[in-house]
Amino acid sequence: MPICGVRVERSSGRKKRVKIASMDELIFLKLGGSLITDKTRPFTARLEKLADLAAQIADARRANPGLRLVLGHGSGSFGHTVAREYATRQGVSNSLRRYWQGFSKVWYQASALNRLVMDALQTAGEDTLTFSPVSAVIARQGKIAHWNLAPLQRALASGMLPVVHGDVVLMKFWVAPFSPLKICSPIWREFCARSVFCWPGWSAASGPTTPPARGW
Repeated sequence: MPICGVRVERSSGRKKRVKIASMDELIFLKLGGSLITDKTRPFTARLEKLADLAAQIADARRANPGLRLVLGHGSGSFGHTVAREYATRQGVSNSLRRYWQGFSKVWYQASALNRLVMDALQTAGEDTLTFSPVSAVIARQGKIAHWNLAPLQRALASGMLPVVHGDVVLMKFWVAPFSPLKICSPIWREFCARSVFCWPGWSAASGPTTPPARGW
């Protein structure tokens, strides 16, 4: 599954190549949760797949010094499993305490998967930084209202690989889980980034598109 230039997997085994117009443009590369975790087994990462993807990303960046990437990844069988258990998408139903427990546990599992992704990237020789949405994003009515992207922009300018991921975020009056597809919208607007999505059974796409259901 060569990342650059760019080829993505399909579950049928067929592949589709997508050209990158310029190595100086910014690419938002999104690794779907179904690609990097086993959705049939809670809290199970595809470690060999992660290692392979990380190695390809590192090789692509070494071969193309002008290639600028922001990497995003889903939460897969980590965040989804706990989100379903605590029904965090439905808001508070009976117990406020249980809702906040669910919020904390979704964050914990999303962060656990992110650490595995970062381990793979570090092992591949990448200089990476995670920009966790929960620490910087404020949302309103299900959309991002504020996110200071200056630190992420500084990391890009320094040649590092910024990583964002599916996470929970605080809203003005409540909280909610957010997918990388929602998270990356300000990146598209701020940096005019091109996007490449990697999912099993889904082809690459350029620009904001409609994702498969429950893709975060």
